[in-house]
Amino acid sequence: MDGFKSKLNYSIQYRLSFWIAIIIILMAVISVIISYSSALHEAREIQDEGLKQIGFLVQKNQRNITLNNEMAERTEIIIQYIPNSQTSNQAHEFASPSQLKLPSNLSDGLQTLLIDNIKYRVLKLTLVNQQQVVIGQQTILRDEAAISGAVSTALPMLLLLPVLIAVAYLLIRNAFRPVTALSESIDRRSAEDLTSFSEENMPSEVLPFIRSINFLFHKVNQSAESQRRFIADAAHELRSPLTALSLQAERLVSAEMTAIAVERLATLRQGITRASVLLEQLLSFAKAQRLNNVEAENLSVHQTLLKVLADLIPLAEAKSLNVGVKSAIDAIVKMNEADLICLIKNLIDNAIRYTPDGGQIDLSISKELNDLVLEIEDSGHGIPEAERARVFDAFYRILGNDSQGSGLGLSIVKSILLRAGGRIALLDSDSFVSGLKVKIYLPLPVDALSA
Repeated sequence: MDGFKSKLNYSIQYRLSFWIAIIIILMAVISVIISYSSALHEAREIQDEGLKQIGFLVQKNQRNITLNNEMAERTEIIIQYIPNSQTSNQAHEFASPSQLKLPSNLSDGLQTLLIDNIKYRVLKLTLVNQQQVVIGQQTILRDEAAISGAVSTALPMLLLLPVLIAVAYLLIRNAFRPVTALSESIDRRSAEDLTSFSEENMPSEVLPFIRSINFLFHKVNQSAESQRRFIADAAHELRSPLTALSLQAERLVSAEMTAIAVERLATLRQGITRASVLLEQLLSFAKAQRLNNVEAENLSVHQTLLKVLADLIPLAEAKSLNVGVKSAIDAIVKMNEADLICLIKNLIDNAIRYTPDGGQIDLSISKELNDLVLEIEDSGHGIPEAERARVFDAFYRILGNDSQGSGLGLSIVKSILLRAGGRIALLDSDSFVSGLKVKIYLPLPVDALSA
């Protein structure tokens, strides 16, 4: 009941359907009442006309007319003569018990009487010889005829009532179909998708709302683009001074310094390296968030993986990590090359950074249904299940983790996957006691599926 009240209060579709159903039911009730009244009026006229015709015959013959038993039983018409000598005290004294107990002050003409709790329609006439006659019939006959006529009129209407309500509901639901489709489209959208909604086939009542949303998206997109440009410009501007600092630090290595100075120089070089990596990731993050159309091409995932490994192997060797490709299955995906390289590089770079010295990293490529699956599994400390949703936020890092990183890697991966129509899953490692398994799903091209 609460659900129905909620829909009735907050759903225009249910509200319209409910009130239209109420109106249809009220109109049906009014139609039945009008039909009954019309049928009753017609039955009354027929009854009165029948009494008048019998009265005409009585006046014409000017003598006592009696109905035979069969006709009297079939029509239930009573013809009762009142003697001239009848007085008011003798008004209820009749020889026949079937005669009506008429009031003494009964006037000529048609009228309705209640006699012994039974309603009669009677016509009183005074003949030329001053003989008074009363012609009567119970009103129950005309009432039954009126009810029968009303039922015959109302029955088809009552049968059609559910059909009319169902048709009204379906018509309203069909009219709201574009609004429902718009709602579903909004639900399916990602937070990063700020493209405008189409105004095609939309009702005119909804168009102002859609235009307002599109205008809001445009303003938000402009603001986000301004922030991305600022990040990219700031990163570019900081590159030069950081490169100069790095060169100066390299020159200081060959200079004669005390042990304390050498230790502080090493710390300085680590800070410069970390700042340089952060700048590169900021540039990648700003690029990955752009939703502009980029040219996609068919790329070999295996070849791209080997190319990225060639750049990152020195980092793995510096930590004595064992990096291996478990599966050599290759597949073709349709993506921008820079996006695919950035995607794989960030995932492997994260695995290298967060895996302890002497650990192991396994890579594999496989196919599942219509997707290519890239799997990176390491023997690191893993990510607690409660933290896995938040690690995709920019600059978020797990507390207590002292590994070098900026917290942008998985944010970049998520932005690229959203644009490519892929998805990511973070799971516990199957091969190691502790560790993380990252599974990337990329849709395969149609031609690759048919191959």
